[in-house]
Amino acid sequence: MVPLHDTRLVMKAPAKVNLVLCVGARRPDQYHDLVSIFQAVDVQDDVVLDDEPAGSAIVVTTSDPDLPTDDRNTAYRAALLLREAHAPGRAARIHLEKRIPAEAGLGGGSSDAAAVLLGLNRLWNLGLSYQALLPLASTVGSDVPFFLTGGCALVRGRGERVQPLPHPAPGWLVLAKPAFGVSTARAYADLAAMRAGAPPPECEPAAQVMRAALERDDLPAVAGALRNDLEAPVLAAHPEIARLKEALLAAGALGALLCGSGSTLFGLFTSVAAAETAAGQLAGECAWVRVAAPLAAGQARGV
Repeated sequence: MVPLHDTRLVMKAPAKVNLVLCVGARRPDQYHDLVSIFQAVDVQDDVVLDDEPAGSAIVVTTSDPDLPTDDRNTAYRAALLLREAHAPGRAARIHLEKRIPAEAGLGGGSSDAAAVLLGLNRLWNLGLSYQALLPLASTVGSDVPFFLTGGCALVRGRGERVQPLPHPAPGWLVLAKPAFGVSTARAYADLAAMRAGAPPPECEPAAQVMRAALERDDLPAVAGALRNDLEAPVLAAHPEIARLKEALLAAGALGALLCGSGSTLFGLFTSVAAAETAAGQLAGECAWVRVAAPLAAGQARGV
């Protein structure tokens, strides 16, 4: 976080990838029980927060003209919830300088919302703990609780149970996105159809295999333990994404995987030089490509 003066704060809102995303049984609330390992990366939005002592409204602006700025925007909803619960009458102006693409599976909207909760908590001198912010984060969206801490974490349930892990992923990443997004609802529906009534998988073993690879700082083992249950149905529905994954592997990635429900893929590389070479090779095959480094929890907000 970067304090510019007493009434302005700039927060870094990092993207994430899922090293593991195992989809378990559907819950009574219609969400699925998930077991996932999230890793924050250094492709980041800037969230500029201005306190408005004389104001009465939450106002959101964004560098992306296609993003809504009303209650369809997660940053707006986060600010509104925080104000209603803990800061009645407070006002703020929020500007989102977007670098994380929308409908990408990278968690940009969720990360922005977490940055708003953390930043306004400080800017408004609320002094709220992580435990006090957590229910607000969960209300805004399933991925928002992870972004309160960032780094690398084991995430369970709907996303509300976050266990920070001390070892971020080794190596470097290339993020590659086609020109279109993927519907999360469609991805889950296609997964259900693909499973055709079969019992849901046991998810904990996959997470523990990945966790052990991270603890050993073993990049080949991390690449071998990558798992995303949504990848097979998404690739079946979108052959362009399947071809992009093949291109990532052909460019030298030790492993490649879909981010969330997509449409972004990531590949793991041994060095920044290898990642930059691969990104250059992929530039003509996708709409957006970036080289990224994993972030530890302390780095995720630029502190």
